[in-house]
Amino acid sequence: MARRNALAFATALALALPLLDARSVLRQPVRVSMCARDLSGASVGAALVDVEGAAAAGADIRPSPGKGMGAFAARARGAGELVGDYVGEIMSAREKDARYLGLGEVAEADRAWIESRRQRGVTVSGAYILGVGGDIFVDAEDPQHSNWCRYLNHDNAPNIALKTLPRGLGGKPRAWFVTLRAVQAGEELVFDYGDDYWHDSAPGSSPV
Repeated sequence: MARRNALAFATALALALPLLDARSVLRQPVRVSMCARDLSGASVGAALVDVEGAAAAGADIRPSPGKGMGAFAARARGAGELVGDYVGEIMSAREKDARYLGLGEVAEADRAWIESRRQRGVTVSGAYILGVGGDIFVDAEDPQHSNWCRYLNHDNAPNIALKTLPRGLGGKPRAWFVTLRAVQAGEELVFDYGDDYWHDSAPGSSPV
């Protein structure tokens, strides 16, 4: 029950901003939740993020049946091609736990971060957090800090794969996607979120 108490505290800390799903994405080292299940339902009709960037990368952002918004190939691609980088705020494990779960020390900077999101109408759901290794995470929930790769959905038969480096060029963490096979124009670009992501959503699991 401690976990539920932590989530309740995070809700209050975020000044009643809706927690869409702060489940397993916040605890596992390499996992992402972007537009899976019903998380992205509200994104349909909302202002799209980085449409020009998507177009430049050869992708088209549009509704994906049952998944909210999705990213689709606007041109054919060969296997092993770069699709795009997952861009967002770089966050430590301490910051992630404090800001989304209310765990550990909640510093003044964390409170200011939450208040900034509240004032700008940005959710504090934890639904766009991606672990890149160690205690480093990329959070693409805030549209001001993210790009079109936040629309990449899950599929059990993926055509792209996620790669991560805790320290890439310049010492900064990097997360990016490459094609697993040839992709035809019009196909949705999807990757496998991994078994851990779906663990808390399995039949018989307790809801948050």
